Amino acid sequence: MSNAENEAQLSKLKVLQPAHLLIACLNEKTGVLGEISLKITLDKNSLKDMMEDISNQHTTNSVFFNVRVTKEVIKVLEVAINYMKRYNQVYVNEGHLLKALITTNVVDSCLSDENRKIILSLGTTSRDMITHIGNYTVPKINSHLVRKVNKNEISELVHFIENNFSNEWSQTIREAFFLSKPPIYIALDIMEIL
Repeated sequence: MSNAENEAQLSKLKVLQPAHLLIACLNEKTGVLGEISLKITLDKNSLKDMMEDISNQHTTNSVFFNVRVTKEVIKVLEVAINYMKRYNQVYVNEGHLLKALITTNVVDSCLSDENRKIILSLGTTSRDMITHIGNYTVPKINSHLVRKVNKNEISELVHFIENNFSNEWSQTIREAFFLSKPPIYIALDIMEIL
């Protein structure tokens, strides 16, 4: 958000537009955003040139920025916050923001269909957090609140994940249950136990 604001302050109108949010995402060179910036074919300078002249449009203040913003930025933020709430999360992340930029169609003139597909596939889909940890030995957990899942809990766990997260994650859990020793741990809510 601060990078988008910096981009807006460098522009001649000093008003944050949706393209500033996209430029800020493309300037990030780590994680998913770094991967996206390597794979799409979008020149940030041409993106800056494509920004609308909004001198005759209504701009407003936002609690998220110290510069004025367009109504489209407010809409993008509202949609991103709705995605965050839908996934029961507490912070707006890059996936929420990218999906909001695409689904609100406010950057359509800046993106080809191919770039749009790349952004959606890399930036907004759940990813397995699986990583090779070599010879790591899982420590014994002396708690009844965190434990390895039982194979007979598949239905309940998948149902919980589908209701609280996404179908992609539930598919990953289903596949893990096919392993002889599913590497799945669950944390129990102490309030539910009491």
